[in-house]
Amino acid sequence: VLRELGVHTDKAWGFDLATEYSCVKTASEFALSVSMLDIYTKFDVPEDKTLPEQPMTTNLGMSYKINLGILSAQFSADIAPINRGLPVSQMFHAGFELGTPVISLLTGYGPGGFSYGAEVDLFFVRVIGGFYHGIMGPTKDPITQGRGIIYVSLLDFSLDL
Repeated sequence: VLRELGVHTDKAWGFDLATEYSCVKTASEFALSVSMLDIYTKFDVPEDKTLPEQPMTTNLGMSYKINLGILSAQFSADIAPINRGLPVSQMFHAGFELGTPVISLLTGYGPGGFSYGAEVDLFFVRVIGGFYHGIMGPTKDPITQGRGIIYVSLLDFSLDL
């Protein structure tokens, strides 16, 4: 019954690598990162199964945040994947966040178009909701679909050690 529902016992092993540079000043922060995903992937599955290829991807991203007392603003952008030979218009993503410690407004742009949303952070509960467009299908005539998401995180906290 579990196999019919999509539960599998196959195993996969992989290796990723990433680095980040961060520069924090009194009221601002700049970050730059590079990641290489699926550098090595090994699937432990029966020989009668065929699996799609898992090619390596390389991503480059940056962000700049400025704190203005209770109000903060952050701009971020990335190009991903940069090693697949796609046009820049299909790799470029940008985002902007304007917020307070409790609520933030989010907007962005990607290959599917614009996205927007909001985040509410109430101590140990965080809720994010938004709408965005996703691209499906071939690169020649892709289909753009509108999508929505609601993310709820209970007992949400972080520790800086």
